[in-house]
Amino acid sequence: MDQYFNYLEKMQEEHKLFFNRISDYVERVDAVSDLFLLSKKDKLLNNLLPVAFSGDISKKNSIILFGINPGYDENMNILEEQGHKTSWDDYYNFRKNLYMFFKHIDHPSKYYSVLFKMFSKLYNSKSKWDFFHNNLVNLNLIPYHSKGISLPSKFNEKQLEYLKESYFSQLHFVKPIQPRLYVFNGNPWFNFLIKNNIVEKFEKIEITSKFNIYLFYISKTPAILFDKFFTSHFFGLTDYHRTEVIPKLIHNFSIKKTV
Repeated sequence: MDQYFNYLEKMQEEHKLFFNRISDYVERVDAVSDLFLLSKKDKLLNNLLPVAFSGDISKKNSIILFGINPGYDENMNILEEQGHKTSWDDYYNFRKNLYMFFKHIDHPSKYYSVLFKMFSKLYNSKSKWDFFHNNLVNLNLIPYHSKGISLPSKFNEKQLEYLKESYFSQLHFVKPIQPRLYVFNGNPWFNFLIKNNIVEKFEKIEITSKFNIYLFYISKTPAILFDKFFTSHFFGLTDYHRTEVIPKLIHNFSIKKTV
């Protein structure tokens, strides 16, 4: 495994920076924006706390959903920042119970609703937020919010070093909970993992002419990578693909014996 850091300790350090040395925090976030040439709506927001994780990271056998970075919704981010309060313990417990908070406020999240179409079929579940609370941990390659995100299609050496360190640190972070499935959502994951041969052995399946999935194993745990955003309607992806085709492919791949 490539070099990694203690992911949770680093997130705790950034939480502390935000409240005690905000100028250092701003400098750190802006440096990541500069590294990936992010500007305008893609520029990372240096006035919000990073998102270390979403979901109960103490539960064994969880699904690990890897996104690119947390987005920005003015109303929801205000509520989340209030939930984070000032102490690390408050922040940690709020992130751990985020999906129960969403259930409490009846959050109409399109993102999680579309994802649940796949998971509800795959695991025969009816209650969206209860399922996510009991089964899902969401991590992001870059933990800082932005209103949009457009990473380079080809990464230079320094960009790749940042992404590798983040990725392998997060894999190490979730290893103790013995994940049952890894899900990678979005084209930047394809550009990072597949094009850079970080994942070398995989099964590619065309779902539509513009949307492919990649199936592989991470330490004998099944993983699926969507080469475009699963929640988007721009690639010919329909609810039939989300509720029938893709869950069946994941199920069949998951029950295969690893080599």
